[in-house]
Amino acid sequence: MATADQLLASVSEVDKTLVIDGDLRTIVIPSSIKNMGVESDDDVLKLDFKMPGTYCGVDLSTFSIRINYLNANAEGDVYDVRDANLLSDGMISFSWLVGRHATMYKGAVKFNVCLKEADSEGIVQRE
Repeated sequence: MATADQLLASVSEVDKTLVIDGDLRTIVIPSSIKNMGVESDDDVLKLDFKMPGTYCGVDLSTFSIRINYLNANAEGDVYDVRDANLLSDGMISFSWLVGRHATMYKGAVKFNVCLKEADSEGIVQRE
């Protein structure tokens, strides 16, 4: 019988990156991501995202990124992304560490990704 370490070593790494399409601006969620956690999980799951660094000629690498979500009880909140990086292939990568508020109730969590560019006074110029 195989040990747990042997079984884990035999499993190929599955890419679990959510990809935002540059033309349609839809989020492709891999079938390997079945759920965001169990009720009341806190900082257990990290979702990785990738998206093009430009849209219609606009450089998105300077924009702040946030994830707006509704938990299963339709209570909304925002996750401010702090780890966005422009990759050498022109893509932006970032992640969402899913917190307790998002998983507080059993059911579906809805979310979107929002990018904002503000001026030096914090006034949003583009969103």
